Amino acid sequence: MEIVHYKIRIMYGDVIEQFVFDTLDSENADKRFDEAVKEINSIYKEKGRFETYAEVKKHFQKYGFFPIKL
Repeated sequence: MEIVHYKIRIMYGDVIEQFVFDTLDSENADKRFDEAVKEINSIYKEKGRFETYAEVKKHFQKYGFFPIKL
């Protein structure tokens, strides 16, 4: 099993932050990250943006990703 890294900038509250997410599921990582990003786009269109860092973290955790701090 190999760790896969993804970088993305996400706005929550009034902050834009770069996140690095990792997963151990290298086989399905690209597909699942794409799904997570598409859901973020629909959340932005419907509700605006995430309010907190915890919401962003929880969103990606449901797709099997965990954030790392640089």
